[in-house]
Amino acid sequence: MRIRKKEKIIGIGILVTLLVVIGGFYYYINRPKPLTNEEIENMFVEESTQDKEVKTQEKVTQTESIVVEIKGEVKNPEVYTLKKGAIIKNLIEEAGGLTEKGDTSAINLAKELQNHECIVVGNIDDKSVQAQSVSVSGTGGQSTSKTDGKINLNSATEAELDTLPGVGKVMAGKIIEYREKNGGFKDIEELKNIDRVGEATFEKLKDKISI
Repeated sequence: MRIRKKEKIIGIGILVTLLVVIGGFYYYINRPKPLTNEEIENMFVEESTQDKEVKTQEKVTQTESIVVEIKGEVKNPEVYTLKKGAIIKNLIEEAGGLTEKGDTSAINLAKELQNHECIVVGNIDDKSVQAQSVSVSGTGGQSTSKTDGKINLNSATEAELDTLPGVGKVMAGKIIEYREKNGGFKDIEELKNIDRVGEATFEKLKDKISI
């Protein structure tokens, strides 16, 4: 009996030893291998590449969109973000369309929008806006920009504005740009909002201009 008991103990000891050896061997062959210098360098390269791709994608997204504002006779006048290449018609649709009084006769609906541009949709009953439609739609055809010998800021061509004292081609271009962006001049004093038109220049012009 003692011999059998001793044999059992020895057998159990051998079994435990085998299990430990097998377990250790299994762990050894499956243990995580240390990274080589090349593998570590590749990891940093991959992370750097991914960061660059993310930043590039962000830049592309930013350049593919523009921020524009629309005012006047639209249902939801607001600042909108649109895709680059969008036209005024797209902006009006984004703003919910025109109100019942909305008038786009003075607007080129196919014009491509520029970043940070402001579009003003006039009221069909607003006579001053209707008069401004000549200036916005173009400078071709017969000129109706002179009334009582004065130059009409809302309909004068660049050449006509250039005849005013102190107004050259550069300033004439800025006057046209201002009226297109703001739906025309509502008051001749708005001329002072234009760069390089100070009080002295305005005093020279005020008796020679009208709206």
